Amino acid sequence: MKSPKFKPVINDMTDLIVPSALRIWLLFLLLFALLGYSVTASILFGAMGGFAGGLVSAWWHAPGGEPALRKNDRPNSRRLQLPKWSWRTERRSLRRRQR
Repeated sequence: MKSPKFKPVINDMTDLIVPSALRIWLLFLLLFALLGYSVTASILFGAMGGFAGGLVSAWWHAPGGEPALRKNDRPNSRRLQLPKWSWRTERRSLRRRQR
C-alpha cells in the first residue's frame, strides 16, 4: 500500500525563517563589506542581522490571529476589571463604621 506523498513537516516556523534569513544575511554581509568592515565581522554581523530579520519576517507572515472565545468567556469579565472607587460609597462605609 502506497502512502500519500506529503512533505514532512519539521517545523513550520523554520520553513518561514530560513529562506528570508539567508536573503537578509547576504544583504547585511554585502553592506558591511562595502562599509569597510573585515570579512569576519561582516559575516558575524550579517548572520546576527539575518537571524533577527528572519525571525521578524517569519512572525509577520505566520498565520494566526486572536483566539476564539468560548461561550462562557466574556471579554469584559468581572475578574479582570479593577474595582470601581467611589467617594460616596467610601463615605457611607465610614459612617457605618463610626456608628
